[in-house]
Amino acid sequence: MFTLKYLSRSSFNQFSRRSAHFDFAKFKLSPEQIQKISKHQSPVNINEESSDVVHSNFSIEFNYKPIKSTKFQEIDSTLRLHNDDLGTIKVTDIDGKGPYLYRGYEVRFNGPSEHRINNKAFNMEMQIFHDLVEGPNMDQYDEKKAVVSLLFQIGETNHHTMEHLKTDKLDTIDEADLGEIFRESDNKHFYHYKGTLTVPPTHQFVNWFVLRHVLPIKKSLIQNLESHCIHQEAFHNFTTLQHLYGRKIGKNFK
Repeated sequence: MFTLKYLSRSSFNQFSRRSAHFDFAKFKLSPEQIQKISKHQSPVNINEESSDVVHSNFSIEFNYKPIKSTKFQEIDSTLRLHNDDLGTIKVTDIDGKGPYLYRGYEVRFNGPSEHRINNKAFNMEMQIFHDLVEGPNMDQYDEKKAVVSLLFQIGETNHHTMEHLKTDKLDTIDEADLGEIFRESDNKHFYHYKGTLTVPPTHQFVNWFVLRHVLPIKKSLIQNLESHCIHQEAFHNFTTLQHLYGRKIGKNFK
């Protein structure tokens, strides 16, 4: 095991608790890499009035495919829809690097939300996971994963796309087109920052994109999603909010 000699005691304790599930030696990480990882943890609170949130020219383009005949699964205590090819996103990041092409492979659900906006937690967060497949100097690019995050608040209606995620006892959805969400004019504004995965191993760097517009969802649909979990904690959050440690959160709107 490497020693986190660069961290403050509070940071060390927090990072150690989050990292207790895996051995750093297995991943052959240097002390410098561990130091960087410790200061790039996710999730975070997005304080819109803070100087940490800045206007940025990052970009994200969606080319998703409909999810068909896919079964809900509880994997590593997380509710997921796994499909090897959900389509792609093309990203230019907050540092102007790119474009990078990521292929989607999984949708995960958490309740309440992992990310917060102005210290407000929402009833559910849906996260679409992607792997890096193409881009300039991609072997040297740290963010091998990208996650698109959508926040949901309980209301009187469901966003129409979410209606297709409601299932019977067979736990399988017939077809759902998540791309519909991002073709709507209200859903073009994002926050973007560089972080990590929120479940172990949390050493993998991630380009996070959090949709600004909070979507509606009925309580009954959240309960339907929860019903797929054998263990109650599978729908809940593994981690807590993390410090930014000087990171900036970009926004592509004024």
